[in-house]
Amino acid sequence: MNPFKRPAAKILARGAVRLLKSNNVTKPLPSATKDTWRETWCRNHTASRHSSRLVGRNVASISLIPHEIRREINTYATTISSTSLISTNGIKPLWESRPSIHPQAATIIPYVEATMLGTWPFASESHRERFLAAGFARVACLGYPAALNDRIEFACRMIIFSVLVDDAIDHSSPASCSALVHSLSKLCTGDDAQPDVNDPYQVMAHELFNDMLACDRELALRLLREFAGALRVQADQKRTMIVGKTLEDYLDFREKDVGFGWLCALMLFVQNLHLPPHTHPTIYRIPAPHFGKIFSSVTATATLYYPAFLALINRIGANHFSLMNDIYSWPKELYAAQYPTHREGGAIVSAIPILARELDMGTESARRVASAMCEELETRLAELLHVAREAEREGDGDGANVVEYILGLQKLLEGNKKWSAETKRYNF
Repeated sequence: MNPFKRPAAKILARGAVRLLKSNNVTKPLPSATKDTWRETWCRNHTASRHSSRLVGRNVASISLIPHEIRREINTYATTISSTSLISTNGIKPLWESRPSIHPQAATIIPYVEATMLGTWPFASESHRERFLAAGFARVACLGYPAALNDRIEFACRMIIFSVLVDDAIDHSSPASCSALVHSLSKLCTGDDAQPDVNDPYQVMAHELFNDMLACDRELALRLLREFAGALRVQADQKRTMIVGKTLEDYLDFREKDVGFGWLCALMLFVQNLHLPPHTHPTIYRIPAPHFGKIFSSVTATATLYYPAFLALINRIGANHFSLMNDIYSWPKELYAAQYPTHREGGAIVSAIPILARELDMGTESARRVASAMCEELETRLAELLHVAREAEREGDGDGANVVEYILGLQKLLEGNKKWSAETKRYNF
């Protein structure tokens, strides 16, 4: 049976269950049909026929990749291959990036919290205390430990502002939500739009965005475009429609809903990192066995050009970020469903019940399966880092920036994992 015909969640989760039960993989997944058109299509079309469509656009968006390649990227980033569950001697490879924190964290966190939140109009003092206890400036220092010393402040400010807006959207009526998103989107254009001085969200956004534009206009505009897009998704998309979907549908939705695109753009900004343009000619050869299975290659490697390779990296990162948040926020989701106070009306938006339903297991078992899935995604990202380094050694002039991007993404995911495990926003 062709694994592309199977629900992705079942392939992934069955592999994860095997990982939880044993240190030995005893039954490999079926091989994909060995047709050659996918690899040929990648080689002949990704960088030539479709390159004109990518001019001036965000190559990190998977929607810009041709449909045939996009489908396989989605499948690859949401499935587990049995050959990669256990490495040599039964030990999974470790990421080079262990949890760390920015060296300026001890001074920048209290400074940003005092300047941004000291006069913010919280509903009550208890709301203010809960918000500060969650540690949103800390997650910025955990997620961006390699940020430049003069830019880590922007990461803290942007994360705090995004959570304030997210909470406002969750507790607003549809009309109020649309008005807020529209007003903030105008401020994201970089055209010197003026805020409504009576709206604290607009005042904070105007000051923050102008400061970032003055620091680095090119990278700031990229970040603000991504942020505005994420706001529109939150305002326009019916999150309750996801409850009955498959895991693959859910993760596709969450990549946009969680704002992973702007979190990656924020990493570029705070590290002053410029990715190669969409016309970057490098070929990335992803080795067999399990990469080759996913891309149905009859040779030892699957071939991807830069836009598809970057989309694959981002999709893996987005899936890890979403799953990790769902694992740790599950008690909070249950509580919110019992005592609905926001526009979603108590609907649970999480991968945990979807996994539990598809695998016919309890939610705690589903959380353990999701954890194993995250481990597999970490392994895949580490292997893609090796691929990028090989391309750099073979003469990729911009390869160092691609390598730094993957390393930064690993740090972001590790920081999110550490924060999710310790924050009082989830552990209450």
